[in-house]
Amino acid sequence: MGMENCTGRVALITGASRGLGANIARELAADGCHVALTARTIEPLDTLAREIETETGRTAIAVPGDVTSPGDRSGVVEQVAAVLGPVDILVNTAAIAKATPFTAEDPALPIATNLEAPMQLTRLVVPGMIERGFGRVLNIASLAGLAGLPHLVDYSASKAGLIAFSTALRAELRGTGVSTTVVSPGFIGDEGMYPAYETPVPWYLGTNASAIVARRAVRAMRRDRSEVIVNRLPLRALVVLGSMSDRAMRAMTRALGAEDYLRGLADRRLPYSDLVAVPR
Repeated sequence: MGMENCTGRVALITGASRGLGANIARELAADGCHVALTARTIEPLDTLAREIETETGRTAIAVPGDVTSPGDRSGVVEQVAAVLGPVDILVNTAAIAKATPFTAEDPALPIATNLEAPMQLTRLVVPGMIERGFGRVLNIASLAGLAGLPHLVDYSASKAGLIAFSTALRAELRGTGVSTTVVSPGFIGDEGMYPAYETPVPWYLGTNASAIVARRAVRAMRRDRSEVIVNRLPLRALVVLGSMSDRAMRAMTRALGAEDYLRGLADRRLPYSDLVAVPR
């Protein structure tokens, strides 16, 4: 069942210090939510919290934490409950991505950040949601999780897992008043690893602005949609094509230059420390 608005609800947004996470927080606050912002760095969270309170009149708090740390995850949820009340809406945005050959990097960190952390945070808040008869979990995945992109193998696998987790949990929670929505954007040109590489995404691959993705993600959650793809052509069409023929999709991916583009990024071999955490 959809929501008319978020008035008075408490939303916890991970990866909220910049980009898509910050824009989702703005959208939710403008829709009436009180918002809790979490990421590893406190300064941008504090700045965003003040901005949101000034612009919307809703309460916004900054709660720093590392989503890969079990202690931090529990601490964030407990602090939000103590200050704002129990979490009604969880938005799993925090993620990391890096273009790299599969054998060059241990996949533990992207799996822990992009898949395990959302699952564990959801486990912390869903029991209370069920008890109260209402809750929403908004998971930000990626077209890479639907298509599987070379040189983004770890990332693709983690996002595919997040999509499966979200849809499976939605089915399990049916009838409880709690539901999940998973949103899969394509390339987001104004945040994430792409600015760090200083290599713009080619226009013909289609890019999105994080503010637009945020608006559509919140709208999908309010409408209680199960899965939503946010991307301009042609990548959106490639996903549909891939559901019918993987061979055809791979041929189109090569023809459009997506594989060459990602291979070029992978050849840069930038460390994770040089890349901005991305909510893709």
